[in-house]
Amino acid sequence: PVTCDPGPGPYNPGQYPGLACSADICAIPCDPFPPENDTCNTLTVEADRDVPYRFAPVIGYDTGNTGVLRTAACRGSCGNPSASPGDLVLVLDRTGSMRPQDVAALQDASQAFLESLSPSLHHVALGTLGRSASAPPPGCPTTPSSSGGAGPWVPVGLRNDYDLTDNDPPDSPADLNSASPLVQGIACLTNSSTGTNLGDPMAAAGAHLLANGRPDVPRGILFMTDGEANQPAVGSPCNHAKTQAAAVEATDTSIITVAYRLLGVNCGGELATSVLAQMATDPVSGVVVTADDGGDGPGGLAPGCTNATSIAAENADGDHFLCAPSEAELTAVFIAAADALIADQNDKLRLIRIPG
Repeated sequence: PVTCDPGPGPYNPGQYPGLACSADICAIPCDPFPPENDTCNTLTVEADRDVPYRFAPVIGYDTGNTGVLRTAACRGSCGNPSASPGDLVLVLDRTGSMRPQDVAALQDASQAFLESLSPSLHHVALGTLGRSASAPPPGCPTTPSSSGGAGPWVPVGLRNDYDLTDNDPPDSPADLNSASPLVQGIACLTNSSTGTNLGDPMAAAGAHLLANGRPDVPRGILFMTDGEANQPAVGSPCNHAKTQAAAVEATDTSIITVAYRLLGVNCGGELATSVLAQMATDPVSGVVVTADDGGDGPGGLAPGCTNATSIAAENADGDHFLCAPSEAELTAVFIAAADALIADQNDKLRLIRIPG
């Protein structure tokens, strides 16, 4: 009654036929359809079915009844979408191909990404392409490493101090906590000159989430790049990127990839957009509204990102691969990625205990 008032008490089967209670909670029957139009926090579904027997016919029994089976689906308070926690890593490309205007657009987009989250729910870490310095100066944790083999891929660990206001709707432009290392790392982002390695930072982001994430909290990665993989020097850098992404995906971590200014660029004999599309995970929630060319499902080739029409179609097809053809679109794409990650986090929550 405190959350969603079902009506006057007493709350017992006499007043509410069908009421079911365990030692901890009660469920009162709810009808969300007209004319009742109840606002339901939990919908309980019951069913029974006659099923054929495989072996029992030899003793004269052909079918049996399952008995009543009960399951439940849960939304947030009074039927609103649930607000669920999430641990996220933002992985940003700041390699030499990123021009000053690209870096500035990336900073704006990353700040908007943080502004669209809720610090009380979402903890965020920051990863970089390439590595950051092992001993950066104060106030700039993303200072580039001078070596491709030394320094962290994730210079700022999971934090929730990035926004002190958490306004709804989010502030625009973003109004973040300038004292947060996460915000500082984005604000001082500068170019790295150590080549483009996509696989190892993806693996590092996944490992950071596993090692430092909260127990039973969904995990996600937003991975943005403007170039094809050319590191590590041994083997196929592009296949290495796909292999590492598949390993992260196997840990039940959502991956959204963003291709920035990648028009017709090849990576290991295939389009770089195809590589990124295959690195992305299939959405947990939502419906793919056109042929899915992203994620790890059939197709996975992402021939889009070549003109305005294909870019619009790519960004509306419901998968976890997105195109940002210029600095003007980067913020909108990052906000869309944040929405998709939050949707995935929400969809991974399940109500598992019901009275009965």
